[in-house]
Amino acid sequence: MQNLRYPAAALRYGEEGIVVVEVIIDETGKLGSSEVVKKVSSSLDREALRVVRAMPDFKPAMEEGVARGYVHSLPLRFGVER
Repeated sequence: MQNLRYPAAALRYGEEGIVVVEVIIDETGKLGSSEVVKKVSSSLDREALRVVRAMPDFKPAMEEGVARGYVHSLPLRFGVER
């Protein structure tokens, strides 16, 4: 969340909410594809994707001692302090 930049247009219009990004993590822990599955606004959705795609590698899922790919949902909360 330190890398999150609230889009100026979203601030101006008071847009806020939770954007949910679904990501595919491969068996090495690297981020595969990602898409917004719960949208708020185009500017917040784009920022959520940018932040998620900049994340470091994940820890791969383990099943019976074998690394496996998996799908993970990441919620990103955008809020305007009042």
